[in-house]
Amino acid sequence: MENNTGSYGKGNREVKVSVGERTWGGADVVTYSTSQGTNLFRRNSRLVAILSPADKPIVTWDPPEDGHGLRFPLTVGKTWTESARMTLANGKVVPHQNSCRVEAREEVKVPAGAFMTFKVRCTSPRGL
Repeated sequence: MENNTGSYGKGNREVKVSVGERTWGGADVVTYSTSQGTNLFRRNSRLVAILSPADKPIVTWDPPEDGHGLRFPLTVGKTWTESARMTLANGKVVPHQNSCRVEAREEVKVPAGAFMTFKVRCTSPRGL
């Protein structure tokens, strides 16, 4: 069960995710499918495409997007930039760029305990 208390409302909802494999663009990919669509990832965790429930591309990335955006090992002050071309469902190709910086190492306390974390801020000129 997912407890959603964000800006999309409150309450619990159950989301069924099916994991599979297929070929996309001549490469093997891992699929994560819900009733809302399918995300396609390369085996190195890079996001290739998001598909509609009808299996039509909503957006694709070239080169594939790094879904987690991190560059290990992390150290405070480390920066990196990643660029890609996004192709939208209407065929429009737009440039996409993320610039990230490790801002701090800090302790985060949650009900499960206290954990040392890195604070990473990523920005995009397009606001994505």
